[in-house]
Amino acid sequence: MISPEKQLLIALWRMATPDSYRSIHTRFGVGKATAIRAVRRVTMILCYLSPKFIQWPKETRAVEIMQGFAHIGAFPQTIGAIDGTHINIPAPKENPEAYINRKGHHSIQAQTVINRQWTSHTASKNYNFCLSSSRMSVERAIGLLKGRWRSLLHYLAMGSVEHIPYHFLACCVLHNICLIKNDELEALILSNAEAACPLQLESGGRNRGEAEAKRDLICATLQFIK
Repeated sequence: MISPEKQLLIALWRMATPDSYRSIHTRFGVGKATAIRAVRRVTMILCYLSPKFIQWPKETRAVEIMQGFAHIGAFPQTIGAIDGTHINIPAPKENPEAYINRKGHHSIQAQTVINRQWTSHTASKNYNFCLSSSRMSVERAIGLLKGRWRSLLHYLAMGSVEHIPYHFLACCVLHNICLIKNDELEALILSNAEAACPLQLESGGRNRGEAEAKRDLICATLQFIK
């Protein structure tokens, strides 16, 4: 078995580049199967550690995040911005039609929630401004994630669909570790992520009335806050 250090390096290279296993096993001088096992081993360890680095904010931390969103003009009492993104994949062997997105490509949809640490005004204009401020935060966060871990950026070639969620979670854990360590090369990362377009969800008719009522209530509230 190769050393833990080399296994980690192989996994980092796999996640941070679009390189295939054919290229990676040659680069590191190991067999293709050895490279695959090393990546999966590191991936599962990172997933096991995920509760330490991906947490829902509590109490004091939640208040700090709300203040951060308020500072950029987002909705009041916001502790996270949610959005989705497509990760393009090869056509799965089973039910490939179920993975075709609106652009005709096979993809997995990933959903993310981020905080602010990446880390004459009418009511409707006020609402749209707050919505735009929140969306810009999460779109930028997705761009940073895909720009740093470029295996997610254009095409994630994996033999088994079941391993993709673990790969994505491992990349998120590593990304948060980088943020905690202040390892940020934002301009370079974002330049690599120009194709990281957020997922555009289609509006369905179900519960539309409830959603509009909620929106109108928020609009009315914002008139007294802004």
